[in-house]
Amino acid sequence: MSNNFKFKLYFRKSSFKKDILSANILLEQIEAHKPKHFLEVGVFQGVTSRNICEKLSLIHQNQFNYYGIDIFEDSNNHLDDKEMTSKHNKISNPLKHLLYNVIFKKNLNSLESVKKLLNKFNNNVKLYKGYAKKYYQK
Repeated sequence: MSNNFKFKLYFRKSSFKKDILSANILLEQIEAHKPKHFLEVGVFQGVTSRNICEKLSLIHQNQFNYYGIDIFEDSNNHLDDKEMTSKHNKISNPLKHLLYNVIFKKNLNSLESVKKLLNKFNNNVKLYKGYAKKYYQK
C-alpha cells in the first residue's frame, strides 16, 4: 500500500537532498511504527515535513497530527551557527534564485511559505515559531 512512497524534494532545500537513502529510511520507520502523532524540531523549508505528512496520510487516512517547531524567518547568522544550519546561504541554483528571490520575492524559510507547502494537511498540522532551546534551558 504505502510502501512505494519515496521521499520528494519539492524544489526546495532539504537536509536529505544529498542523502535520499536516509530520507527513505525515515519513511520506512514511519511505515513500520505507524505513529499518529509526529514532532519535528527544525522544519527548515518544510520538505521533510511534507514527506512525513504525505506518509502519515497514506497510513492513517488523514487521521494524524504533525507538530513542527522552527525559528523560521526570524533566524540570523548567530542563530544559524548555534543551530548548525545554513539558512542564510544564498540560493545556489540560479533558476530557484530567479523564481523565489526575484519574481516571487518569497522566503522559503518563512512560516507562511512552509504553511503553504503543507496546506494540503492544514487540519493535521500545527507549526510553532520559536527557538526550541529557550524552552529547555536549565
